[in-house]
Amino acid sequence: MTQQTLSKFNWRQKHSLKTRVTLLTLVIFLTSIWSLVLYADRTLKRDIHDLLGNQQYLTASVLAAEVNHEIENALHALNRVAVNIRPEMMTDGNALQVSLERQPLLQDRFNAGAFVVDMNGVAIASVPSSAGRVGVSYEDRDYIRQVFSSGKPFVGRPVIGRRLNTPILGLGVPIFDSDKKVIGVLASIVNLSESNALIALHKTYLNKDERFLIVDTRNRLIVQASEENRTMELLPPEGVNVPLDRFIRGFEGTMVFTNPLNEEVLASVKSIPVAGWYAAIVLPSRIAFAPIRNLERNILLAAFLFTLIAGCLTWWVLGRQLAPLQRVAARLAMSRDVNQTELKLSYGRDDEIGQLIEAFNGLLADLANRQKLLQESTELHRVAFRTSPDAVTITRLSDGCYLDVNDGFTKLFGWTRDEVVGIPSIKLGIWHDLKDRTSFMEQLRLTGRCESFETTFIEKNGRLIPAIVSGNTIELNGELCLLAVTHDISMRKAALIEIQELSYTDTMTGLPNRKFFDRQFKLSVSDSVAKNELCALVYIDLDNFKSLNESFGHDKGDLLLKKVARRIKEVVGVDDIAMRIGGDKFLILLQHLSGEQELATTQAQSIGDKVLTVLSQPYYLSGLEHFTTCSLGITLFGNQDERASEALNRAELAMYQAKSAGRNTYRFYDRRMQLEVSARATMESNLREALRNNQFILHYQPQVDEFGQIVGLESLIRWSSPQYGMVPPADFILLAEETGLILPIGIWALEEACLQLVQWSSIPSRAHLTIAVNVSASQFNQVDFVPMVMDTIHRTGAKPHNLKLEITESVLINQAESVIEKMKLLKGIGVQFSLDDFGTGFSSLSYLKRMPLDQLKIDQSFIRDILVDRNDEAIARTVIELGKTLGFSVIAEGVETQAQRNALFALGCVLYQGYLFSRPLPIDELEGYLAAKHSP
Repeated sequence: MTQQTLSKFNWRQKHSLKTRVTLLTLVIFLTSIWSLVLYADRTLKRDIHDLLGNQQYLTASVLAAEVNHEIENALHALNRVAVNIRPEMMTDGNALQVSLERQPLLQDRFNAGAFVVDMNGVAIASVPSSAGRVGVSYEDRDYIRQVFSSGKPFVGRPVIGRRLNTPILGLGVPIFDSDKKVIGVLASIVNLSESNALIALHKTYLNKDERFLIVDTRNRLIVQASEENRTMELLPPEGVNVPLDRFIRGFEGTMVFTNPLNEEVLASVKSIPVAGWYAAIVLPSRIAFAPIRNLERNILLAAFLFTLIAGCLTWWVLGRQLAPLQRVAARLAMSRDVNQTELKLSYGRDDEIGQLIEAFNGLLADLANRQKLLQESTELHRVAFRTSPDAVTITRLSDGCYLDVNDGFTKLFGWTRDEVVGIPSIKLGIWHDLKDRTSFMEQLRLTGRCESFETTFIEKNGRLIPAIVSGNTIELNGELCLLAVTHDISMRKAALIEIQELSYTDTMTGLPNRKFFDRQFKLSVSDSVAKNELCALVYIDLDNFKSLNESFGHDKGDLLLKKVARRIKEVVGVDDIAMRIGGDKFLILLQHLSGEQELATTQAQSIGDKVLTVLSQPYYLSGLEHFTTCSLGITLFGNQDERASEALNRAELAMYQAKSAGRNTYRFYDRRMQLEVSARATMESNLREALRNNQFILHYQPQVDEFGQIVGLESLIRWSSPQYGMVPPADFILLAEETGLILPIGIWALEEACLQLVQWSSIPSRAHLTIAVNVSASQFNQVDFVPMVMDTIHRTGAKPHNLKLEITESVLINQAESVIEKMKLLKGIGVQFSLDDFGTGFSSLSYLKRMPLDQLKIDQSFIRDILVDRNDEAIARTVIELGKTLGFSVIAEGVETQAQRNALFALGCVLYQGYLFSRPLPIDELEGYLAAKHSP
């Protein structure tokens, strides 16, 4: 019994039934009351949420409709003016100016004026003329660009005006010629901070504590708000606040969520379709649900009072009901010495207590029948002794003579009862090993019993019987005897032997398995050392087996494995053993080879050639004709003692060498393989140590324009290793990618570059510089790559537009759509992208034109011979023209001579990187280089 169970039992003994029932009643009552309280609380909150939500959503709908109507009217007003601007007026600025000034609608509706731009985005007329807009280029304004590109009216992004230094909103409508071709844009500016702004928000719609927001969903920007300090506030990026993201994606309705100010609010949202905005009415939750707080307190007080009353009533009622039972218990305590058959209680009431007393009287009657039942039980035990299927015997301990045996004994051992009764077991010769009898009797002497003792007996005709015997000492007629039960385990032993054999066999192919190999290897080594012979291990791995399973199903794969096993068995000799050690991997153990290594190698080669030949023949898999090959690794052993795992590892290494050599071949183990593996493992261990001990540093190579001015830098990682010195990336990046270490190394490089950007941001001569960071395909394909980059930028405080991520064409080999989507997300916050080593890989132009790139990088392999190789020149020219066509800048890397720079300039390339300008520099040397460049 556990300590916990004992403590519960003691508690029940220390407390009366009255106390326990009272407590149980209170628990049930409290559970019911508090369940009701919680249910009422949740119901009230839900009802208030629905009521307030409906009110708020109606207010938000009215507000959204008004804003939508105001903006639509503004666009209609601009359209009415635009249709009156004739094409010839676009070439006569004075006439156009006069025409605009005759439109009082413009100045009445648009408090910051209006203006007309030509196809170059330059203002040619403006009202009021005092605004000074004529001659100014507005080509970079989104409400100008979008109208030119789409030919439709557009509501721009609210911004802080450079002249007014207040929030403004730009609107633009197209001006068409007679052929409906856009020849200009009529734009207007609305000062959102003035009382007569285009968007006249009316607080009369709102309750006392409600607040409103107008949000530009395209730019995640607050256009207007009840709190004036939140106007033009940028909302958190996507992924930070999930409910907010739902509003921005178009959800309309009401929900409770935590806003960007970390305040829980009840918010109702309605979209403003003409501008891509939404209107929101919010109410703090602490105010929204305040009405139910007093009710909650009253419910809690009532629950406490009801609990107190229920406890008192339960205690009083139980005291009255249990009083008779307590009196009966006292009488029973006084009657302990009375004969049980004479003790009979009476009670005048027919309730539960009366029933309990009647049950006690019935128990007394049952005791009177116990003696009779005991006698009957003795007879039943005698019958059980006779009919038990096991061999049951009773022997006298003093001399070991059999006193009685059952039918199970006679069936198992072959002797009749008369042949054994009175004969000692030793004389009968039933024990196969008398030492077992001595051990059995010794244990019986010490403890009085012995259970499940395994031994071997001999039946009458001499057959050995494996059995389990259990015995207990008993006393019969004053003598100490032994009651023994013997169970035949012959069938169990045979089953165990069969199971053991099966454990050494591969169930699919019938070949010996890996467990068998471990056992057999020891025997083969011992035998070969004794006979001065060699053995060989042939490691077989099927080529491209996984593709068969994935293409045609595992049933075809299993059928292939069976056929391969059958062919391997046909190849091996009488003394050789074919095995399957898992998956598509097989072994052949070649035994009794020559003791001379060269001859043994030749013998193993012969088997290897046969295996390659027979396994490369076509297979017919239930109607499917299939071709496959295999790769073999072979190693010799047997001239010294060694472990099975060592030989197996050598053969596996050799097999991987065969894979690397093109497959469908074999390779013998060479010590150099192990050295290469060890060197690789050492390098990997040192790489992990480099990460822990911050041994990586960044060097920076300047990127210059046609005037020699530095416009950016590429960060290049170096490893300052205590063992190897300064290690260039070519010596460790490939290993880092293969081992997955490129992921933490890449994160470190990105963070270091961002920290450097932050340091330069306060230096005017360097604040414009960009830093390019190389990103591997494995990094880019990580699910959390975009959040990781965003988090790094946020933590370090770097400006996204100064960060450039360099990717290679290899990232597009898999999941091109996912890559483009990730690039767009990062591009949305300002991060730039450069396609590195362009032209050396494979890029589909259909993907290239969709990628939000900023720059193409001509690989240095095309620059090296650009002066003497016309093909390299043609490739460089094509990349430059392609970049211009797609709107990308083009930079050439590996520029080492002035002649190469001049040739690239002649082809139209104006950005360069290479040793002609500077080698990659550590940060301290780079600072001096930059200072010298900017010195007068």
